[in-house]
Amino acid sequence: NRDMDTVTENEKRRLGQKLLEIERTGLLSYGKYLNEQLEYASKSESRNAYKKYIQKQIEANEKKIVKIDEKLK
Repeated sequence: NRDMDTVTENEKRRLGQKLLEIERTGLLSYGKYLNEQLEYASKSESRNAYKKYIQKQIEANEKKIVKIDEKLK
């Protein structure tokens, strides 16, 4: 076992990039779920509040993905 003092900057960068890739994959999956929920909420006018909530969540999720994409460049 090595402590963090002996981990090279390159190793830290690779680990950070891998973490961002995992987070991005999770956000993409969440985005698919949100789109399914938006479709569900669109089927009835009684679900308008839920539809608005889902739309806001989709926007926030897309912004997070864009930020990660910028960091991964």
